[in-house]
Amino acid sequence: MTVSIDISPKGAYFVIRTPTSASTRLALAVRAGRERRDWTRERLAHESGLSFAAIAQIESGRRADVRASSLVALADALEVSVDYLVRDEVAASMLQHRAYVYDSTDQLAQSVPPLVTRGLERGHPVLVVAPKPALSAIKKTLGSDARHVAWGESSDWYTTPFATTTRYAAFVRDARKAGADWVDIFGEPVWSGRGRAQAASWTRYESLLNLVFGAWPASVGCLYDARTVPRQVRSDLHCTHPEVVTAEGSEASASFEPPEQFVTR
Repeated sequence: MTVSIDISPKGAYFVIRTPTSASTRLALAVRAGRERRDWTRERLAHESGLSFAAIAQIESGRRADVRASSLVALADALEVSVDYLVRDEVAASMLQHRAYVYDSTDQLAQSVPPLVTRGLERGHPVLVVAPKPALSAIKKTLGSDARHVAWGESSDWYTTPFATTTRYAAFVRDARKAGADWVDIFGEPVWSGRGRAQAASWTRYESLLNLVFGAWPASVGCLYDARTVPRQVRSDLHCTHPEVVTAEGSEASASFEPPEQFVTR
């Protein structure tokens, strides 16, 4: 079932008008979520802040107009997503995941700063994590805009895949709590001094990022210094990133693999 959602203003609220099929999906999802928690309709009404009558109408499929605020309240109470309540299919990933391959520090300084500036102009919190030489080059090109960017050194951030994931997640979470609608991250893993097994572990991390961070309202640009990246890593980045950007331009990765396929082959 395909669900179409039309959001239109109604007084001081935004109302989601759902067709009959979507009303049925919402009714089934709310009822299933409530029963999974062993709640009565009265309990769900109390936990969500909606009236008993509203819960009854939603679960019976009789309410065709459901406010966005009501959907959020139900999702929070049932500990599910709004997407789960109104869609049969899993929504497409929000994450924009790209690999940026550079051949020189000058090329990096020409390609990344414009992307950072564009993010700042749009009001996005921006985090750049890279080795010291790369950070210096990017900061120099940005000039006064550099003070609006969060900075980190790769050696501090890329210690273990778990620790790195946790720190990036915390940055996005804090930015969202502060009111950010979208977040831009540029990060360069550490490859020097790491053996084949460690490099393979970090390559799997790059692949799993598509899955773990899929629901993020974020753009993540992974930086790769073509002069130092191991050959196998350079080859695999086309499998782990949906899009690859080089000096020649940007292209979709024809060899991109879903994370569950890449990490198990």
